Amino acid sequence: MIDTPTLRGWEFFSLQISEGHSMDNNSLDIFVECLPVFTVASDNPEGSILEQLLRYRQELLDWNTRMNLTAITGPEEVLIKHFLDSLSVLTVYDHPRTRLLDIGSGAGFPGLPLKIVRPQWQVVLVEATRKKVAFLQHMIETLQLKNVEAVHARAEDVGHKQEYRAAFDVVTARAVASLPALLEYLVWEQQKLSPKQYPRSGAVMTKKPLGVGR
Repeated sequence: MIDTPTLRGWEFFSLQISEGHSMDNNSLDIFVECLPVFTVASDNPEGSILEQLLRYRQELLDWNTRMNLTAITGPEEVLIKHFLDSLSVLTVYDHPRTRLLDIGSGAGFPGLPLKIVRPQWQVVLVEATRKKVAFLQHMIETLQLKNVEAVHARAEDVGHKQEYRAAFDVVTARAVASLPALLEYLVWEQQKLSPKQYPRSGAVMTKKPLGVGR
């Protein structure tokens, strides 16, 4: 059996979109080259999106000197390994009107970059660390984002809140836990709370983790 390498979102786009470039080239150039792929369907002008993302990077690196938000501290690495990786979600899911739940959002990935590029989306960022929630709220206010909220909560507790059950079209989680653990947080808790709506069937359970599907 031949092993197939797994590419992260930023690696995939660096290969597919920026053919002829390498990670040794200027990452800002790569990022700017890739950005139109994600902004073509956006209600936000591309120039405004780039300005917001660069401000986001500035605030992230500034706050990171005072608290642990990210291990990625290179300005160009942030563009590729945080922003581009987050936006790669749009290659598999990109509906014009979406309600998104980002579990374990941390410093906002992938939820905030997605919100910036898709301002019409409604986004809920769930994070268990209060200091990180403070950063998320700061970014929401700084970038003047609408229809997005940062919630201080643990992933396994979200499903117990009525306003979050069957309320989302898509749920994201980046570097939070293994897939079985995430399914337990997002699906099995709902099954215990609403067994008739979410019967204990793997085929059914995986279709509606805190969302109604499309």
